[in-house]
Amino acid sequence: MTRREAATIIQAMLAGKRDYDRSRHFLENCAEERFTAQDINPILRSHYMKDAPEKMASGAHRVRLIGKCLEGRETLMVIDLRHEGPCALVSIMVNKVSTKRRRAR
Repeated sequence: MTRREAATIIQAMLAGKRDYDRSRHFLENCAEERFTAQDINPILRSHYMKDAPEKMASGAHRVRLIGKCLEGRETLMVIDLRHEGPCALVSIMVNKVSTKRRRAR
């Protein structure tokens, strides 16, 4: 899966044209990190893809997105994308690694 194909699937998720499941791990992360279901769409709308999609043994393609939740916290969300069928929200957490580039001296 290319980045462009992943972006198309994510846009379909935002438009309600693609279903997604929330894994137990995802729901546990939400409780631990104080996220709610309402944080998902803002993250999907504001995201950038951290890495290229990674092929998993299950046949899904895992992407790591960094975006902003409703409270404005920089958030890392991991999603398993599929060409067909529902995608899966795998994990969500506050992004603890700064993504800002440092200026060269």
